[in-house]
Amino acid sequence: MRALLLGLAVLFAVPALARAQRQAVTLRPVDRATVRIISLRGIDAQGLDGRRSHVRRVVGVPSSTHGSGVVVGPNLVLTARHVVWGADAWIVVLPGSSTPMPARPVYVDPEHDLAFVVVAGALPDRLPLPAQARPLTLSERVSVSGYPLDLREDTPAAASGEVSRVTRNGELHLTMTVNPGHSGGPVVDREGRLVGIVTARGRLDRGVEGLAVAVPLGPIVDARARVPTGGAAFEPEDAEHARAIAWVAGVGGGSILDEREAIERTLERARQWTSPDADRDALLAALAWNVLVELLEANAARDIEWLPEGTRPAARLLLDAATQLARRALRIGPHVRRRYPVLRAIAIGRVQPYAPTPAR
Repeated sequence: MRALLLGLAVLFAVPALARAQRQAVTLRPVDRATVRIISLRGIDAQGLDGRRSHVRRVVGVPSSTHGSGVVVGPNLVLTARHVVWGADAWIVVLPGSSTPMPARPVYVDPEHDLAFVVVAGALPDRLPLPAQARPLTLSERVSVSGYPLDLREDTPAAASGEVSRVTRNGELHLTMTVNPGHSGGPVVDREGRLVGIVTARGRLDRGVEGLAVAVPLGPIVDARARVPTGGAAFEPEDAEHARAIAWVAGVGGGSILDEREAIERTLERARQWTSPDADRDALLAALAWNVLVELLEANAARDIEWLPEGTRPAARLLLDAATQLARRALRIGPHVRRRYPVLRAIAIGRVQPYAPTPAR
């Protein structure tokens, strides 16, 4: 959600952050095997005031979470269960990339907060999963890799510390600071060998600082043995769905207007699918709607007729696609009303559902 709001900051009255010049860093093997995982739970509706048009419009804001995972097989990712649980769609993004890959959980272990995710396509870097756990030593140095805070960041963040203890229920406590988004990221020793994955951090509201909680290797090895060998089947439409998730969630940063032509081609294909899917249609409807809203706001237009003449056909295409897909999703899958509240506004087909705010 935060990534989308930052992407709209130029056009709507929400805060923005400055973009700094980037410094090159060299990734370790563990970093190259650490991926972003984005889990989509639906699209909420939110009204925002346009900076240029002074019109209050509804935009679709993704209800999503992101975390980290580590590649342990040709197309298999290990992560924390809570990173993927309760979602309808998932994507995996490799380090240094903004290209999403369709993904799907194939095994979860709720007792130890573990999950294994299959990805559509080969993953170039992986971290070997040891056959058995080795003894750990108190105070030995370990480090983690992951994607904390901002899902637009394509380089994993490292943190380091020491093994503090193994608790009576088998959790591994580490003296280091991790942040939301680090969950599911690998914990490695000095030699870069996997010894666990991050599942939680210290509760600051309870005075717990500088503590990370991890699942040690033993339960991970046991869970890996129970992962089905068949994997998951992916359809060609899943790639389109993955790109739509990345666009809506703002994985690549910037404005979705920069991707308008590619999005329009995706929408044209989606409208002709012979096997529609309610959740996929709902997501694409929200995507088309958000592009339309940004297009109107970029041109300080109250509605489509206020746009430059050459831009109106594209705007009408976006409006038609959004309303058609929203209505189809609501018709074939009434369950999407709960997870995609924005569909009610889109199905009406009005680009200014609220009265304009006073000029500033």
